[in-house]
Order: sequence, then C-alpha cells, then structure tokens
Amino acid sequence: MAETGRPAYTDDQYKAWLQDLEPFLKKGNSIYYACNRAGLGSQYWTVLEKYKLGDWFSKKIDAYRAYPGELINDTLATLCMTIAEKVKSGVPCTKDELDTLKFMAEKHRTAQPFFVTRQETAVADETKVGKILDTIETDYDDVRQQAQKQMVAVDPLIQDKG
Repeated sequence: MAETGRPAYTDDQYKAWLQDLEPFLKKGNSIYYACNRAGLGSQYWTVLEKYKLGDWFSKKIDAYRAYPGELINDTLATLCMTIAEKVKSGVPCTKDELDTLKFMAEKHRTAQPFFVTRQETAVADETKVGKILDTIETDYDDVRQQAQKQMVAVDPLIQDKG
C-alpha cells in the first residue's frame, strides 16, 4: 500500500535549514523571527514541530540561541581574570573595573557561594498585624508624664524645688 501525503523531510534538509537559521539564532532570536529573516517563513511550522521533538535539531537550536550568553560570560570572565592579574601586580583598579567585579560577584552563578545576598522573606499574618499595632499604640501624653515623674525621682535638685 502506497503512502499518501508529503514525504518526510530528511536530516540533510533540516541541516540545511539550520545553516540558514544559524546567524539569526546566534543573536538570541526566536525560531519564528529566525525563520522569517532566513527566508524560511513558510517552513516555520515544520521547523517548530521538529524542534518540539527534543532531538539533535532542538539541541542545536538551543545551543545557537545560548551563544550570546556564552559570549558575555566568556568576556566577563576574561575581564575578571585580567583585573585579578592587575591587582596581584599592585596596580589599583579603576571604578569601571570595580563595578565589573561587583556585578560578577552579585550576578554570576559561580560567585554565589562567596557573595550571597541574603534576603529575608518573612511573611506577616495580616490578622495578627492589627493585634500587634493595638499593643504598640500608646497615649504619648501618659508616657511623657511617666518619664517626667521618673526624672524628678532621680534628680535630687528637682525634688528640693518641688
């Protein structure tokens, strides 16, 4: 019995499409945008369906799309190594170099064990907040009078006057 419909695309065809898509994917663009820019707009759904399979094709697309991040990571790591060598030789850092180091310490995943930014995430129970505020609210005139009485009791000169 003969198959009906369009024949399946070969791996060679997908490789050719990848080659056309590569420059656009390496800029971090979406598959849709890359297909349109590469002149493969009519093949978008075919490319997307192949991508969704999670095989070699999707891994290659993901690798191309990760390229800008890899470049940035490599550049910043190289810059940090250059700054470190400069500091080791006794040359002071510029403000821009210190800012770069601070950025890497705060943001880079490998620096997290050394430079952790601790954030408290306490959750307040709204029903209990009102009770706390009720106990804190005070008549400040009464507090002033009590403080004045204590000052008089401690200071003998004020006691004699009065």
